[in-house]
Amino acid sequence: NKGFDFLVSRRTSTASDVSLKGLSTGGKGVEGESQTQTGVKGTSNSGIGVNATSVSGNAIVATTTSGIGVLSNAGGVGILSQSENNNYGGSLRTRNTTTSNSELNVLEILSFSDNFPSTDGFGATIDFKCMTTDLSTVPLSNQLISKWTTASQAIRTSQFLIKGVSTAVT
Repeated sequence: NKGFDFLVSRRTSTASDVSLKGLSTGGKGVEGESQTQTGVKGTSNSGIGVNATSVSGNAIVATTTSGIGVLSNAGGVGILSQSENNNYGGSLRTRNTTTSNSELNVLEILSFSDNFPSTDGFGATIDFKCMTTDLSTVPLSNQLISKWTTASQAIRTSQFLIKGVSTAVT
């Protein structure tokens, strides 16, 4: 059952105001659905566009039969996931429902520039950072690097590096 439909055309707010808040003790707080566009969209110029919290269960559920389940465009960190007490901060899963004898694509990491083609040495890194005895910093402990040694499309050659730290030097 729908409680009500509404349209907000313009709202001036202060930092503590909430344009829309859904609160439920036994169901869904806010749900958005669209057949052709965006079901729920959160935009912020200086804060958090969408903040989802769950005491038990899923804070955000995104389902799609084709397309992107969750899309993040950010000038800073695109997606931040944090968990406590030895739980996973993230879990990426791919399920194959038709066969069990093939490789499955689980993760794609892209590195690109909008303004110019790649040159030799261009690549991507995965950085592992672990807290040390200095509680004010979380320095790089290991790094996986994938890069082009020859970036020319027809003769491209890649290199994969694993870097560690020794005596505080990477």
